[in-house]
Amino acid sequence: ESSMYLATDVRTSEPVAIQVRPVGVADAATVLAFREATEKARTFDHPAMVKVFDAGLDVVEGERVFFIVLEHLSGGSLRDMLDRGRRLTPSQALVVGLDACRALSYAHAQGAIHGDLRPSGLQFGPDRRARLSGIGLAIPTASGNLNLERARYAAPEIGRDEPASEKSDVYSL
Repeated sequence: ESSMYLATDVRTSEPVAIQVRPVGVADAATVLAFREATEKARTFDHPAMVKVFDAGLDVVEGERVFFIVLEHLSGGSLRDMLDRGRRLTPSQALVVGLDACRALSYAHAQGAIHGDLRPSGLQFGPDRRARLSGIGLAIPTASGNLNLERARYAAPEIGRDEPASEKSDVYSL
């Protein structure tokens, strides 16, 4: 499972989030797919998407890890909000849903699939607007690795270990 860290970009002094996941037994094709996906994600420019600043493969405490450096959004996630017992009003849900749809539409037009859309992937910025994180950045995991939250939102084909598609993103949304 991945870990998230808050850090400071030494060039800009701005806060960033760093997602780290052990590589495990990833083969060369998986590593190449990760590099291609993260390079593409770095080019995305949409107001309803979390910005990707950097990504790569490194060794931390003797273990190979994938890392992704992302825009840090201080407003937490939709999952955080739901876990605190807060609910969106119908008008708030409409705004969040529209922002998520716009981000997915942009990503799909760029040939990217989210593949793991769930409330923890909707982050709120200081402007209180939702931004979709993780588009095109599904860090490779072992086959069939669906935790309870993933299973709640995953399209049926994901549960059958089939590739994600635009349709599965819409189902998850």
